[in-house]
Amino acid sequence: MNQFKSEQTKECMRVRAKPSLPSGKTGAEAVAEQIRCCAYKLYEERGREDGHDVEDWLRAEAEITGRTETAAAA
Repeated sequence: MNQFKSEQTKECMRVRAKPSLPSGKTGAEAVAEQIRCCAYKLYEERGREDGHDVEDWLRAEAEITGRTETAAAA
């Protein structure tokens, strides 16, 4: 794993672990950042297999916001 990806993963884990807003970010921006980091983590856990970006994003969104897929569809 290259240095950038390693640092990005560490930052994502820090953002997920710390619920306070990073300076200069709105609540929506912070949530979007958490979703992005979670989706990236899912991508890495799958072995960086392409073609699942939407699935990863929706799963991460449900995980972060606490919504289920059926609730999001309603």
